[in-house]
Amino acid sequence: MKVRIEKVKVHAVYDDSYGKDHLKRMESYADRNVCFVGIYAVAEVTYPCGQGSRRLETLQSSGLWGIESDSGADYIAEIVSEELADLEEHLKNFGIEVTDWTKIPKEGAGNSKYILNL
Repeated sequence: MKVRIEKVKVHAVYDDSYGKDHLKRMESYADRNVCFVGIYAVAEVTYPCGQGSRRLETLQSSGLWGIESDSGADYIAEIVSEELADLEEHLKNFGIEVTDWTKIPKEGAGNSKYILNL
């Protein structure tokens, strides 16, 4: 059975419930200028399931949460890279071939101003 990676996505989850200890920071949260994000990577993989059909499954990296959205593009890119590496290892643990990892299409987290598009 050959498993094929169809697509890899990176998700950002927003949580603006933190920051009540510092008024200026809280105002930034209230104005939605700053929030907390979580970043994780998801691989959509398929495998044959009979009669020419394929079954779709998703595998996800561990994720990192509580990242301030204004942390800077370099830091966000570093986290994205770490999550993709974590996902790659996760895929290998399931015996999924990742030799062409750099050729697999990767998507950013939509139109978010807080995340880098890959």
